Amino acid sequence: MGSRVVSLAALLVSLQCAHFDAQSYYAGLLLNSPSSGGSSGSVDALKAQGWTKRLKINALNASSAESFTDFPLLVHLDSTRISYGDTENSGADVRFTDSSGALLDYQLERWNESGTSTVWVRMPAISASSDEDYLYFYYGNPSASASESASSIWTDNYRAVWHFTEQNSDPAPQFKDSSSYGHHGTATGMGAAARTGSLVGYGQNFVGSGHVNVTDTTHLRLTNDFTLESLFQWNGGGGSYGYVIEKGQNDDDNYALFFTIAGGRLATEYQDSAGTYRNPTETPATSVTSGTYVFAAVTYDRAALRFRFYKNGILTATVAAPGGNPIAGDQTFDLRIGRQDFGGGNFYFYGTIDDVAISSARRSDEYLLARNKSFRDTFLQYGSPEDL
Repeated sequence: MGSRVVSLAALLVSLQCAHFDAQSYYAGLLLNSPSSGGSSGSVDALKAQGWTKRLKINALNASSAESFTDFPLLVHLDSTRISYGDTENSGADVRFTDSSGALLDYQLERWNESGTSTVWVRMPAISASSDEDYLYFYYGNPSASASESASSIWTDNYRAVWHFTEQNSDPAPQFKDSSSYGHHGTATGMGAAARTGSLVGYGQNFVGSGHVNVTDTTHLRLTNDFTLESLFQWNGGGGSYGYVIEKGQNDDDNYALFFTIAGGRLATEYQDSAGTYRNPTETPATSVTSGTYVFAAVTYDRAALRFRFYKNGILTATVAAPGGNPIAGDQTFDLRIGRQDFGGGNFYFYGTIDDVAISSARRSDEYLLARNKSFRDTFLQYGSPEDL
């Protein structure tokens, strides 16, 4: 009888150990899931790996009838939202998860413990007419190392994205393209131009000489729908036109984004399929004024043969393609940021260019409005820090 009791007790201990081992095994799978880049991102998993704080952040999209996929959100962090004393230097412990706990791709634009830090995050889905979608910002892990993935954020038809966080004195090509295409830009004759603090992280202060040169590739030649975007602040200088970007030479252009000094009207230019120079211009709106940050955009609809101009995410003008012919888009000239290429009669940009983005897609009104809100820190609602 005694031997049976001992055997039964041994069996129970064996079953308990097996149960414990199974739990440990599956917990290990959770913490090291390949689909999540080594961490599930759930609160238990990240806590187990040393994270001690998190912050819930909601996307405010209740006023929009459009949902977004893989949207590049800009998270703004300062001492009113987190204690920098709980973070690691340079933001090495920054992590983001979606509501399911999956880790999200992110890119630090600027980590500034004496002010505002800005971080781009790819949000997989934002529902229309809802403020309920959210992500979590995790921090407070002294053992963490940086895990950025910039090119994984700018995946939704972005051909190039420049944040201008670099110095023009850095080794060429100085200005890094955050998209997967690697269209890095080189400082060319920029003289006293320098990096400066701007509305979002850093920007490049252009002084009316030189430009950022981006070598031509087939991915920068656009013939179908596209969107050109830029966040900039003009300082009032220059003559006739202020050029933000131009891909072309001597009016043989694929596309451009610039504005008239007189009237501050946004414009683009291109050569159409009939070989004729065209210059659609925002009329009668006045979008650009000195000393004010403007988020400017122009979209091209090839099927409808029209251009749409936007100021701070608001549609200001719709212009039919002059002549009724589409853009040719076969130019092989380099792209320039901060200058027109027109021989000795070049027009330059005076002021700060914060961001430039080029997409091979026609962005919607709602998308561009959300982009503007994201830049200006009105698209997200921040909760209170939680201890894990």
